[in-house]
Amino acid sequence: MPSTTLKDLYVASLQKMYTGENEILDALPGMIETTENAGLQQAFQDHRDETANHVKRLEDLLNGVNADLGDAEARGIAGLIAEGEDTIGSNASIEVKEAAMVAVAQQIEHLEIAAYGTLCTYAEMLGRGEDFNQLQQTLDEERHTDSKLNELAKEIINGQARGD
Repeated sequence: MPSTTLKDLYVASLQKMYTGENEILDALPGMIETTENAGLQQAFQDHRDETANHVKRLEDLLNGVNADLGDAEARGIAGLIAEGEDTIGSNASIEVKEAAMVAVAQQIEHLEIAAYGTLCTYAEMLGRGEDFNQLQQTLDEERHTDSKLNELAKEIINGQARGD
């Protein structure tokens, strides 16, 4: 159903993020398994745990607006996950695979940061203060994960891929 009001758009956006977060949750075990760098494995594991909390928050938010969880497409996230899977399946060295996985993970984080920022704005405009608080918490966590991945990439992963 097309969005005709800001509330409709808000609900549709929540549903897309719910689908996207579940897709991320499904993809992370493969990334964890492929990675050899202990710090990166831990970052992916931490993010998997965090993502499970994001899914639960989105379920609660959708229940709060009396919307079903739906099966909305999250094409951006799905496309980035597919890129990550291509990298995992390539014949590149593990160091290059890890650098590519970090890059894809950060691209997903940036998409999530944009989406949750928008959802915060919608929640605020719709007078949904508790939703705003929950979404802001998720947004903060996504920013933290991006920062952690960036630090790992700069300090360790990209240098290893370069051959340092």
